[in-house]
Amino acid sequence: MKWAHCVTERQARHVLAALQERMEEVGLTLHPAKTTIVYCRDANRRQNYDTTEFTFLGFTFRPRTARAKNGALFVSFQPAISKDALNKISRAVRSWRLHRRIGSTFAQLATVINPIVRPLGRRDRCPPCPR
Repeated sequence: MKWAHCVTERQARHVLAALQERMEEVGLTLHPAKTTIVYCRDANRRQNYDTTEFTFLGFTFRPRTARAKNGALFVSFQPAISKDALNKISRAVRSWRLHRRIGSTFAQLATVINPIVRPLGRRDRCPPCPR
């Protein structure tokens, strides 16, 4: 189990304790820095907690501004690319030195870039939102 949604903090602590107990039964331990209780703060959950965001598979889940169907803005707990993943991608793109290829046409650049970028569109989709 990667995550569990709980209604109360007490329930979350109970699930965490049960999970730790189960992992010990099978000879495993939970990493203390990677196993935390996160408060999924949004427009309906407004309390303050120490941890209100987490990063998973290159996405940072945290409170973000979203737009409703009627155009109104509200706060929702949503994922977006993490800063580390964005920096890694940016370094890779800079290493292509596209600004130095002034003699290349867009078609020539596309033949070089597409084999690299196309698989990312399939692989880097947001993981299913924890519900």
